[in-house]
Amino acid sequence: MHHESHDPTSSATQVAYRFALAAGYSVVGTEDAFAVLLDDLGCRRYVALFGNIQVAQNISFEQQAAHEALEMARALKAVFSVVGDSVQCEVEGVTVTGTTYIDAAMRAVVQHSSDNG
Repeated sequence: MHHESHDPTSSATQVAYRFALAAGYSVVGTEDAFAVLLDDLGCRRYVALFGNIQVAQNISFEQQAAHEALEMARALKAVFSVVGDSVQCEVEGVTVTGTTYIDAAMRAVVQHSSDNG
């Protein structure tokens, strides 16, 4: 008879973390707080958060990268302009359009990077 070993001191979050790793999910974080990228049958993707919410705070990548995106655009001597509800960012003669200054800066940096590969 095979007996499954388990650590009775493991929290539910720790067990979920270990399962996610064992099952091959894309995992970011630690046993205390982590995120898992999930796909549903409709081919949509979700990020599920587990664990101590005081450790894991819900922020967008755009919020986290805002300063760096604007600094990189500045270093590229970007020129911004507002056109209607959009923001345009020009770098070295190439103009991209975003929904915010940060979005436009990110798009310009990506475009510049791909053009100069």
